[in-house]
Amino acid sequence: MFDGSLGELIAGDSWPAWVEVSVDFEPEEKDQYDFVRSLVEAVPELQPIWDAFDSEWDEFLPSTLMYDLARGMVVLAQEVHDSGKASSATALARAYACIEKGLAEPSPSPIPALIRITWGDWLGRQAMEPALYAVLCESMGASMRSALAPMTESKTTKPWSSVSSAVPFAEPFSETFDLELLHRGVWSFALLRIPGTNRIFLVVLCGTVGIYDVTIELNPEELADLRQQGRLVVEEWARAITQRPASVRSRQVKLPKTWKWSATQPGLWESIEQTEADYKTWAENNGVVFENEALPEGIDASAWGWRMKNKRPYQLWVVMKGDPMDVTRLEKRIEALSVWSSQVHKARAGWASFLQKPLRLCVVVLTGAVQQDQRNWV
Repeated sequence: MFDGSLGELIAGDSWPAWVEVSVDFEPEEKDQYDFVRSLVEAVPELQPIWDAFDSEWDEFLPSTLMYDLARGMVVLAQEVHDSGKASSATALARAYACIEKGLAEPSPSPIPALIRITWGDWLGRQAMEPALYAVLCESMGASMRSALAPMTESKTTKPWSSVSSAVPFAEPFSETFDLELLHRGVWSFALLRIPGTNRIFLVVLCGTVGIYDVTIELNPEELADLRQQGRLVVEEWARAITQRPASVRSRQVKLPKTWKWSATQPGLWESIEQTEADYKTWAENNGVVFENEALPEGIDASAWGWRMKNKRPYQLWVVMKGDPMDVTRLEKRIEALSVWSSQVHKARAGWASFLQKPLRLCVVVLTGAVQQDQRNWV
């Protein structure tokens, strides 16, 4: 049995020259591995990211590695932005040329989806920094541009578009409402109404790795369809928006923070306590040491601890409970965790923290998604 790293095995460093070394992949995984490897070969500037991933993980995780490489692209863009580094600009162009080829692969190739859920998500997030975003997009091909995840919270404008991506708040913005929940699909949509009115809003979760919500207010024709066809038509609308969020971009609104609603039912968490207990047992059997003290104020978690490697914590594991439709609150909790984890890493390692990889963050969110198709999606 070979106990070395994936890179060592592929390179054949631990085998005689006459031994033919091969790695067994499922067909889809093999395609992903070959693509990512070709990307790194085309852009040697990204090789250190491959090497760091290889040293930390004992298996090939295409989405994780592609996210790491996307972060590397942001670093290259930052170098171009800060100092006009020509070699970094050339590296960006080489990377995008490879990505365009990947996005052009025909079905059933897994490569286009892999790029969209990783690079599309991470590079799309950089729209919050317009100057850096402009550098990232300068040599980006049309297919990659169309794969960028929309930033519904951003007030920036994409370099190739004259239309602002800002989403207006629903009116009346200044008033407070406890919205009525008329219908919902876990990890899918929620149908909400302002009490005492005929104003109804549909909130739909979109995206894959990068989750965001799209909200519209039903128009008179849709209200009539709702009265005639009931809940089934709502599910059809939600599916259509999930598949093509851009189709309702002109109607999109944001619900003001003063408009509250809750879909958590009494007794929900009691029904998944055994799931949490089973998960913690599994995690402890895989090297996670859970702590008894609470996290800093403002970070809500039901359990947390460190996964150890060579007697050093290298992953922060956190278990949270939350409503799957409350994406905004979940994002804020995870963001606070990320900041706190970085502070702990710097305090523990001191100046050496700048030379070490930051702690990885593993967040498990327990929700009431109990149907098999929903469980598979989660």
